[in-house]
Amino acid sequence: MTNDLISDSGIACKSFMESLWGSEGNFIDTKLGRGRIDAVRTKAGQDLEVIVKIPDLDGFTLFSGLDLWINDAKLIPECSSSR
Repeated sequence: MTNDLISDSGIACKSFMESLWGSEGNFIDTKLGRGRIDAVRTKAGQDLEVIVKIPDLDGFTLFSGLDLWINDAKLIPECSSSR
């Protein structure tokens, strides 16, 4: 049972990282507030480096993709206003 939980967790993390990889310009809810993803870059190993502009903070904030996943950050789907 524990191996299933670890396996499911690994699949969920991989899916989150894949979604994060193509999300430049989209919004994300972080533990510091909602911000716009400015850049996503590879990092050592399987982690990503995510630069986010959060309006109430000066400059940009650098996050680890794994830290965002562990802290349950939520990617905000891009809304299409052209209907």
